Amino acid sequence: VLFRSARAGDTILIRHRGPLEVHPLNLAGKSPLTIKGDTQDGMDFWPILRQTKVHWENPRFKDTFPGWFFGSNIDLTFEKVHLGFGGPLRQQVGAGVQAESGNVTFTNCTVTAATTGAIDCFENDRIPLVRTDGSDSSAFQVKFDHCVIRGGRLGPAIRCDGKTIANIEANNLLWAGGFDSWFEAEGPGPHSLSLTNSTLLGMQSLASLSESALSATGEPALKLATKDCILLGAYMNPSTLFRVKSNPASVPEVEQFAKVVTWQASDVVLHQLLPKSKGANKSTALKSLATAFNLPVETLSDADPGFRVRPAAPEMQDIDARDVQVNHRNLKNLSATIGVLMDDLPPVLAGLVEHATEPDSLSKPRGRPRILQIGRAHV
Repeated sequence: VLFRSARAGDTILIRHRGPLEVHPLNLAGKSPLTIKGDTQDGMDFWPILRQTKVHWENPRFKDTFPGWFFGSNIDLTFEKVHLGFGGPLRQQVGAGVQAESGNVTFTNCTVTAATTGAIDCFENDRIPLVRTDGSDSSAFQVKFDHCVIRGGRLGPAIRCDGKTIANIEANNLLWAGGFDSWFEAEGPGPHSLSLTNSTLLGMQSLASLSESALSATGEPALKLATKDCILLGAYMNPSTLFRVKSNPASVPEVEQFAKVVTWQASDVVLHQLLPKSKGANKSTALKSLATAFNLPVETLSDADPGFRVRPAAPEMQDIDARDVQVNHRNLKNLSATIGVLMDDLPPVLAGLVEHATEPDSLSKPRGRPRILQIGRAHV
């Protein structure tokens, strides 16, 4: 009721440390809207917003929604909250947030997309965190600031299915999603993607562009900027930095992407993401990539950052910052502050949203046991 009764311009301050059930919410007439964990008498409240369960015998169980939060033109801000959606007995949603245009901001948040097991992590079951499907070239802005976003159920962070132009900024973001492109665009743009002190894990590619974008002339389809970032492909699946949206198996030469993508880079690790070139070893591929985008080759590295764990997709929803501590001996020529700044990330819940695998088997390589679940009041 709290969220359904919200009106445009409202800021919902939550003084609650347990779970709050949230049905898929139509944001029509509610934008701009801010949902924020409050602070009172020196105590920080980190509310848990999770998608409401619906019993399978309920006629509404089979209802589907474009997003957990959705609307046409939205202005939505989450601040200092834990968000959890997906999992068993939840109605099907096409994204975490869906809109044709507008703004979405995540500040000091954690987001967990739950699965019921490995089957949910297959390609047809993954869902984007944010999806836009505007029919015209409206702008859609997405910001991540000091966030942890995880779950093998996640597909792209942002998927642009229509002609919407996406502008994406991420600062101190830890992303651990499913095997998919992190950014996916159908329209020719120009899109922009800026990443600073961010660690992105398990990607099929950083960006997937349509064939029409690759053949466009004039303004770049994508303006990319990366600083002090660690970008990792999947260890068990073929990954590359850029892909073609309509044909993921097709990986054109990097020079073709360099014609429609501009890239400013400073200290970036591209482990398991180097573009594949015929007959080229890693060193040659790295130099070819730097040359194609007019980058100093020393700003790029394909070194393994030495993370403690390499979780498979179903385990992504249990990851936290301890799992991505950088072994700086492997990255000795790069910035000492590369990747996420762990001390500045929001606290994550130590357990799972819901998981078919026994927690003990997931906790062993990560230190202390994961016993806390989203949905329990112990925080």
